[in-house]
Amino acid sequence: MCNLLRQVRIDKGITQREMAKRLGFPYTQDILCRMKNLGKRIDPCEFLDICKALEVDYSTILKQVDEFSMAKKT
Repeated sequence: MCNLLRQVRIDKGITQREMAKRLGFPYTQDILCRMKNLGKRIDPCEFLDICKALEVDYSTILKQVDEFSMAKKT
């Protein structure tokens, strides 16, 4: 999921610094960088905050994650 959110951010031309600014406290660029590099799992509240900051509907992301998960099982 983190990789998908990262790709959405990149596709929209949003830098990590801009993303951190959009999210505000308690998010920092460092946290976003660690999420990217370590594949950190995010909790539901973080997920919703990030979707809102990216101006993307959370259900779209969940659907893509589900499709990816189903494809891996086959």
